Amino acid sequence: MDEKIKVLVLGVGGNVSVGILKAISNSDINAYVFGACAQKYSAGFALCDESLLCPYANDESFLPWVEKMVAENNIDIVLSGVEEVNNTLAEADIINDKCQLLIPEKHNLDTFSDKLKTVKWLAENNIGHPTTLDLGQDYSFDQVKRSLELPFIIKPKIGKQSAGLCIIENKEQYLDIKDIKLHVAQQLIGDAKTEYTCGVYKSKFGYTEIIIMRRLLRNGSTFMAEVVHNEEIYNYCKQIADACTTTGPFNIQLRLCKNTEKPFCFEVNMRLSGTTAIRHGFGFKDCEVWIKETVQNKNYRSDFNVKPAI
Repeated sequence: MDEKIKVLVLGVGGNVSVGILKAISNSDINAYVFGACAQKYSAGFALCDESLLCPYANDESFLPWVEKMVAENNIDIVLSGVEEVNNTLAEADIINDKCQLLIPEKHNLDTFSDKLKTVKWLAENNIGHPTTLDLGQDYSFDQVKRSLELPFIIKPKIGKQSAGLCIIENKEQYLDIKDIKLHVAQQLIGDAKTEYTCGVYKSKFGYTEIIIMRRLLRNGSTFMAEVVHNEEIYNYCKQIADACTTTGPFNIQLRLCKNTEKPFCFEVNMRLSGTTAIRHGFGFKDCEVWIKETVQNKNYRSDFNVKPAI
């Protein structure tokens, strides 16, 4: 790629946007990268050619600021790993004819940001999923216990990085949950040793690439990832990918059921992942290929070359 691509990455204080920057810097893209964040001392600024301070995504001045930066700097690509930024940009019109927004579709963001909607989507598409109850429906502890058995999980319908997730082992814990109607109760699937993060790239050229990584979490983020080959998990993720109307990267979080050893998805993140830089190093170059296929309008499937790694 001879012509320099001007890329604007928003929210470079967040770990996903930092991963995007690392992937770009380790790619063969001839890029000039503008990094933007509302915080002055953001880690991602160290990986950018130019650093910009921007408003928060929920500020009314945010979109006009983005439009101004795009016009002034002849930006080709805008992308972000920050969910609030993606939600705001997904509701906006295309900034101009030259610039491409690499943003998940609004309907996918709406569906997969909500744990209850995610499970309903899986059910509608006949895809295996953990039994899940909407606690906005006034379930008693005994009703939930009968449906899910102890222990079970309670988590906010809308949340990220395991915030607010509780493993319930008795009635006292259940009754101690605040704003319980904003939560779901969910069957506890497997354990931390059977958890996987699976990267999916659906290309506009009609192919799908998938990487499966067994992972360990710390504070809601992956700190160990191991590439594995598992045909059943692959076929399960491919089923989700085939049902999902998108062209771009997303990731599936799942565990293996302790009884059946079948994969059950408990979360879909319709964006690039916190493991973007890790899996780029493993040969799963979804961020790089997404940019190249958008700008060059050419199939870059050959760039995917996943190798065994930890």
